[in-house]
This record gives sequence, C-alpha cells and structure tokens, in this order.
Amino acid sequence: MEEKNDIERLKEFKKSSGWSYHKLSNHIGVHYQTVVGWFIGKRSPSLLATEKIQKFLKSVERAESASR
Repeated sequence: MEEKNDIERLKEFKKSSGWSYHKLSNHIGVHYQTVVGWFIGKRSPSLLATEKIQKFLKSVERAESASR
C-alpha cells in the first residue's frame, strides 16, 4: 500500500478536526490561500513549507498518541 503524502494527510486532518483553512494555515505558518492552493492542486509546497507541514503533522500525531 502506498504511503499517503503530506498534503493528503493534511486534508484528512482538516476533515476530521473540522478546522478552517485559516486555523490550519495559522498553525502551519502560511497564508490560508496557500493551503487552499495545495488542497486543490494549484500549488505545491516549497521546501520550507514542506518542513512546516511535517512539523505540524508530527505535533498532531504526538497529541493524538498522548490522548490515547
């Protein structure tokens, strides 16, 4: 099975959490329109943005693990 990429994982998080694009973008550290662009496939994250996404996803995973 193919591993999900960071944007797919981010989409799943947004859907399951109910977070808005604004809240998600604030936590990642980018403009909300940037996140929208990633989600609809008009933009790809830069190297710096990819690092921010991965850091955010790791923090989410840690929080979920701690709550179990």
